[in-house]
Parts: sequence; C-alpha cells; structure tokens
Amino acid sequence: RVLFRSDNVYSSVTLQFTSIDSAVTEIHVHQTGIPKSDRYNNIGVAESVEKGWIDMIFRKISMMLGYTFQTERSEER
Repeated sequence: RVLFRSDNVYSSVTLQFTSIDSAVTEIHVHQTGIPKSDRYNNIGVAESVEKGWIDMIFRKISMMLGYTFQTERSEER
C-alpha cells in the first residue's frame, strides 16, 4: 500500500517481474486506487505517479546498475 496524503488515501501496487532472457527482465507496475485529484483538487495525479515511478525509481536504478531503461511508451515511438 502507498499512502498518498495525510487523509488516509491509499493505493495498491503490484510489481510483476518477467525474465525475457538471461540479460533482460521486464517489470510491470500496476497501481490501483490512485485518487483523481490531490488534496488541493489538482487533477493529473495518475500522470504524476507514473512520472514518479519512472524518474524516481526506474531511471535511478538503471543509472546505478548501468542498464538501459525503456518504457512501453518509448517502444511505441
């Protein structure tokens, strides 16, 4: 569970790891219960959460370990 703000709004996160081959692992993140707006009624919380996963978690892990990081959206381009 992830606490979104001080008024006890939680979401649930599931991480699924899939080994593609000995050098490639896919990580699928599924998060439910993300509020539509923040405590100030700003919309776009889901987009902020997605950006947070990418920028604060996966990019930093890839830099630390020296691996290439790619999202499904970057594959679509």
